[in-house]
Amino acid sequence: MQAITISLGTLSEDGLSASIFSFTAKDGNVPKSFVVGPSEIENSKINRKTQIDPTYLLEKLDSKINNLGASQRLMILDWMRKVHQLEYAHRYESIKWSNRHLWIGYPAFIISLLIAFSFRFPWDTITHDFGIHWYTNHGFYIAFLTSFVALFTGYQTFVRPNEKAVVHKNTGQHHEKVRHQLEYILTSELDKKTRNKKLELIRKEWESIDSINVSYKKFKEGKDMVKSFKKYPEELGFIKDRIK
Repeated sequence: MQAITISLGTLSEDGLSASIFSFTAKDGNVPKSFVVGPSEIENSKINRKTQIDPTYLLEKLDSKINNLGASQRLMILDWMRKVHQLEYAHRYESIKWSNRHLWIGYPAFIISLLIAFSFRFPWDTITHDFGIHWYTNHGFYIAFLTSFVALFTGYQTFVRPNEKAVVHKNTGQHHEKVRHQLEYILTSELDKKTRNKKLELIRKEWESIDSINVSYKKFKEGKDMVKSFKKYPEELGFIKDRIK
């Protein structure tokens, strides 16, 4: 019997390899068979049992083929980290603009009420007691307070903080959705083809998210918050974070 074994070895920790056998045989044995494989492998073991259940090896091979490789897992985690940072950055930005909307809206409302009630204030009595001065002039206070109302109203109209708050909130929720999709891929047993297809769809969805800017301060706050979770590996050195 002449036999040549071509061994497709691996240097991974589990030692999984595949071999191709090519042989011709008649009854009988030969003392040696020739093995062609990696030169750094000095020896190997061969199971010569006549009855071998291949289930374990097939499952191991299937797991080896379909499971996440280290580089792809690292890439997914890096995507998750970036998405998570932007998710928090947009939420912080939304809170900032929402608070600003309240800080501008409430004073404008209160000042408008003061202007309305000022017409019921006894200005004539004050003028009679203290004389006619700028600080006893009803018209002065009306003009002064109206200027603040106009300023606050103009800010609300042109800057539109409440609208920005809603946009950042929706963008943060969209990033959260993308992050959950990545978590599903990372924790599910998907075959390689399905996993790569889903990753491509997620990549396109991520790219389609409206690129609305966040301030550097809020981006850094989001980055620090995600870093405090200690659930992601170190940033990939060749990929730099971008402020969006």
